Amino acid sequence: MNLIDFKEKEHYKEVERWWEFWRWKGRVCAEALSDIGYVVEKDGLLLCAGWLYTTNSLVACLNFITANPYAPKEQVSESLDFLIECLSQRGLKEGKRIIMSTINNKNLAKRLQRLGFLENGDNLTHYTRLKWLPEH
Repeated sequence: MNLIDFKEKEHYKEVERWWEFWRWKGRVCAEALSDIGYVVEKDGLLLCAGWLYTTNSLVACLNFITANPYAPKEQVSESLDFLIECLSQRGLKEGKRIIMSTINNKNLAKRLQRLGFLENGDNLTHYTRLKWLPEH
C-alpha cells in the first residue's frame, strides 16, 4: 500500500467520481482542498483519499475522506485505516494535539472509534456555506 500526495491534475477527477457515487450533497471544488491531502494506492489502483486541515491552534481536522466504491472492500477497508493513521500522524508532526472530524457516515464513525477517536456529541450537523467558492 502506498501513500501518495494528492495532486489535483492526477487525482481530482477520480476522487470526484467517488464523491458523486456516495451522493455527497456539496460538491468539493479542488480549490477548497487542503495542501495536506493523500490518496492511497495499491497495485496501481487508487483506494481512498482524505485531507488534513490545520489551524493556528492545537487542532487539526480530517475532512472529505472518501473511498473508491469500485475497489475490493477488504483493500478499501485496510487503506482507510492506513490513511486515517497517516493523516493523524501528519497532524502530530505539524504540532497538533487534537485531531478531529465531523462526520455523519456510520461506518466511518465506527472506524474512527475503533482507531481511538472519541465521540464528542450526538446528532451533530455540519453546515457549510459555499457561495464564495469559484464555480467549475
